[in-house]
Amino acid sequence: MAALRIGGIDVFVEGDGAESIVMIHGWPDTFRLWDEQVAFFRQRYRCVRFTLPGFDVDKPRRPYSLEEMIDLLKEIIEHRSFDPQASELCEDIIGVGLVEVLHRASVRCRGHT
Repeated sequence: MAALRIGGIDVFVEGDGAESIVMIHGWPDTFRLWDEQVAFFRQRYRCVRFTLPGFDVDKPRRPYSLEEMIDLLKEIIEHRSFDPQASELCEDIIGVGLVEVLHRASVRCRGHT
């Protein structure tokens, strides 16, 4: 599985659909949480997933500010190769909270689940 590098994060894109779903995991997971959902959605959607910074045990850890997380998510969601009105799929309150902040900051998103 090939990855794009956006904001220093490996972003995995699978599927051929015109619309994108950005998948945001919560604590203590990684992008792998979404394996089964990607298998289901990939025929109709472009599935975009990544491991939030600080959650990958194989990479150096450091604290990330809320501002850094918002900037990173905004950069990923607004990446030029994705649907300009991407939808988000969130695992828990961490992901939902981050996406709500993005919506309030007027980031182009269709909605979140």
